Amino acid sequence: MKTKLICTLFALLLPWLAYGENTNLLGNWGGFRDWLKCRGITPIVHYWNDPLGNPIGGKSQGMTQIGEIKFLLDGDLGCGRGYHISGMWKSGNNLSGKYIGNAFNVAELYGGRTWRLASLHLQYSFCQDKYFVKAGRLAAGEDFMTSPLYFYYVNTAFDHNPIAVFFNFPAFTTFPEDTWGVMGKAYLTPSWLTKIGLYNANSHIFENRYNGMNFTFKSTDGVQILTETTYLKKGDFPGNYQIGILFQTGKSTKFLGGNVQGNYSLYTYFDQVMPFNKKLTAFACGMIAPKNRNKFPYYFQTGLLYQGLIPSRRKDMSAIGLAYGSYSSDLRKTQGKKTQNFEMVIEMNHRFTFCGWGYFSPDLQVVIKPKGFSSTPNALVLGGELGIDI
Repeated sequence: MKTKLICTLFALLLPWLAYGENTNLLGNWGGFRDWLKCRGITPIVHYWNDPLGNPIGGKSQGMTQIGEIKFLLDGDLGCGRGYHISGMWKSGNNLSGKYIGNAFNVAELYGGRTWRLASLHLQYSFCQDKYFVKAGRLAAGEDFMTSPLYFYYVNTAFDHNPIAVFFNFPAFTTFPEDTWGVMGKAYLTPSWLTKIGLYNANSHIFENRYNGMNFTFKSTDGVQILTETTYLKKGDFPGNYQIGILFQTGKSTKFLGGNVQGNYSLYTYFDQVMPFNKKLTAFACGMIAPKNRNKFPYYFQTGLLYQGLIPSRRKDMSAIGLAYGSYSSDLRKTQGKKTQNFEMVIEMNHRFTFCGWGYFSPDLQVVIKPKGFSSTPNALVLGGELGIDI
């Protein structure tokens, strides 16, 4: 039944398909995109699917897939003013939870198998886009602790934000989980960018039953305050060098007993096009946080990306990455004989782009010490990711 349905939908869409170097599958939507653009409206629809399996290791072996459709609507109100609305629908199963038993989810798409309203905010840029501010339903991870390079990976450790932040700060938001907030950024010079953001910290609003529509201002963890400064290296070999801090005002429970007011994490990031080869880019990110209250007080990830490894396919991207998270020594003191040490992930993939609107990335991952336990066998994960701009 499912196969017949897919074939029928494909046949109906075939006359609309955009071949060549178009930016989306259905082209101009029969002129509807231009009609909307004239009215300051830009619709965007993405589809992704992560089919993955672990033939070796983990708690057991199996295969799953997770799919996501993302909807975005950007509106231009003129004079630098605008609005942004986004949402998504997900379905599928969790390979990490169901078969492997590791912490760094091997499929970045997994999370909340339902439909959800995400962003809903107003924004304003002025002084020739030198300054920018937005307010409403926001996700901190859309503007902080992120990089376009992360999206070439499938494992959640890399994509969308360094994964340790979600274990240490459960109320930290990234798409599609948004909360009330305000964010501003300013280009102090063409080479220096600074940002600051304030967000309501309430992890309860992420529950699937709310579908992203719990608009309460109540807080369970106080307020999250983020500030980030980036040096934008210009020239033939561009790069980004960044440092930031995340501070949360609410109470935190210490592993060895008692509470402490507030929690914080320092992080740094860089990416750099290599001087000896413009096709090669390196990046690294590190995070530290107090070990008495954070599950991953030390976290590190690094990677290399190479564009056009196959000479005839100049737009393809090859990626390799390593992510390492060390569990808190204070946490281990509470665990008895079976303690959590560290989890590490190594990922390799190659993104084949096609037609200007799609890609497929065959992907290989090795999960070392799932959830930090030596008793769970290391896992080999094979599969890929499909992405289409509709």
